[in-house]
Amino acid sequence: MSLPHFLDIRPSHRPRYVLIPLPYDAGSTRPGSRLAPKAILDASQCVESYDELLDVDLQRLRYRTAPPLVPKRGERQRAYLDRVRAAAALAHRQGAVPIGIGGEHSVLAPLVEALAGARGKKDFSVVVFDAHSDLRKVHNGSLWSHACSTRRVVEMGIDTTVIGLRSLLPEHRRAGARLIFADDVRKGRWKRMLAGIRKNIYLSIDVDVFDLGLMPAATNPEPGGISWGEFSDILTHLARSRTVLAGDVVELCPPAGPSCAAATAARALVRLVALSEASSRNSPSPARGGRGLG
Repeated sequence: MSLPHFLDIRPSHRPRYVLIPLPYDAGSTRPGSRLAPKAILDASQCVESYDELLDVDLQRLRYRTAPPLVPKRGERQRAYLDRVRAAAALAHRQGAVPIGIGGEHSVLAPLVEALAGARGKKDFSVVVFDAHSDLRKVHNGSLWSHACSTRRVVEMGIDTTVIGLRSLLPEHRRAGARLIFADDVRKGRWKRMLAGIRKNIYLSIDVDVFDLGLMPAATNPEPGGISWGEFSDILTHLARSRTVLAGDVVELCPPAGPSCAAATAARALVRLVALSEASSRNSPSPARGGRGLG
């Protein structure tokens, strides 16, 4: 699979960022997320490299795009996710910041595990923008479903926050994650609720966090999402006080909506990378390796 350059910028031989396309589509409500990595990179061709909010110009960004991690015929989900972890762990060992471009949100757990192997579980918090808690113990017979992705992270013993939430089960309130509902965002309560997260963060952006008018092409759409301005306010706050070590943008479903949805996802990816650049007061330390998914 041949993919276009990110932001139409030529890749670097000594990248600070490694973009990992993850065309994975195993069980979301609307199939099609396997097409998202190409759609997002295609859409980035029309996005300016300057992030006006964070005052960061990515024109000289040092990055490369890894080969797309395409599922093999008949490959079990655990095996695929182990390959995701290995690809991210390699980027960490090379001193780069891995950014996953999904694909389903099931890729969150291995991407976080790779960072835990490089930095240690107590060195960072995971911040997830998501309409759903993804805190199920099991879903459709799978421990590694997209609906269980945040649960697997919590079970690793990593401090975890979900922002923009509006779909969960009652028991998820006691599952161990910090929950910031979309209503908390709209009423301005999110800032004090984020006070407890660590200085270093892994940032995951599930595009269904956005309002349906802004993101009509999510794999699992939910009404009542946050606005682009609210999302940007939170990222600006994080840029002042936190350092982004890795991240992902997931759950775009290109066949389900107009091309503007891919443009929004591409802009979210640009803002994620710009946030990492703006917050890079501390560079990632040398990696320590890691184990496969438990």
